[in-house]
Amino acid sequence: MDQEKIGKFIAECRRKKKITQSQLAETLGVTDRSISKWENGHCMPDVSLFKPLCQELDITINELLSGEKIKKEEYQEKFEDNIIKFVDKVKKEDKKASDAKLFVMILIIIISLFIAYVIGLNIYNHIKEDIHYDSRIMNCHFEKDKLIYEINGLSIVDTDYVVRELNGSKLYFITTKVELKDEERKNYETWENMAELLNDNDPNFATQLQLDINSNDSIRVYHTETSLKKIKRASSEELTDIIMDSNLVCRNK
Repeated sequence: MDQEKIGKFIAECRRKKKITQSQLAETLGVTDRSISKWENGHCMPDVSLFKPLCQELDITINELLSGEKIKKEEYQEKFEDNIIKFVDKVKKEDKKASDAKLFVMILIIIISLFIAYVIGLNIYNHIKEDIHYDSRIMNCHFEKDKLIYEINGLSIVDTDYVVRELNGSKLYFITTKVELKDEERKNYETWENMAELLNDNDPNFATQLQLDINSNDSIRVYHTETSLKKIKRASSEELTDIIMDSNLVCRNK
């Protein structure tokens, strides 16, 4: 179907009827811009407007689709030809619409997968797991008013602590964690530096936590895998159970 030819035919018929674009648009319930697009061949009227448009222009639907007046003897031939062209056009438009929907669906899936990947990566990069106590690389000692806790052979760990009091002693509970993304590197550091330690050499890596203390206090230091939040709100009885599940690293008295 020749949209440009049809558009010119609509404009020609409208002018013959001495109807403005605005008047035709108002009658059909569309905008002036829609009429202009039809007449410039940019698009076709909606199928639902074929009949009222043809009534206003005193033409048949067959003539509209042909883009010209049709002689009586050519009417049947033109009608069949227009039916074939119109069906073909509808099929092509349906395919374009289907392709557009498929493209949008694929785009949405890609974007969703990308967002899921970013969120998953962000979560993975912030997940931490406990490092189990190892007396060969974890130790602590006291220097005047300092408590020094060391992990020899590891530089990528996070250490945190909480202090509780029980039976006149100050209990330091220390946790050691590593991010999952650093797990492989942790193993490399540990085994490489264990070899250094076994050979009585200083390891290449170390993590150190220094805390100010009162040397007159009775202090015990535990390495624990219990949540520090749980330790903070634990009762005396619960604290005793936590101590049983923790490892005593050092004490000053």
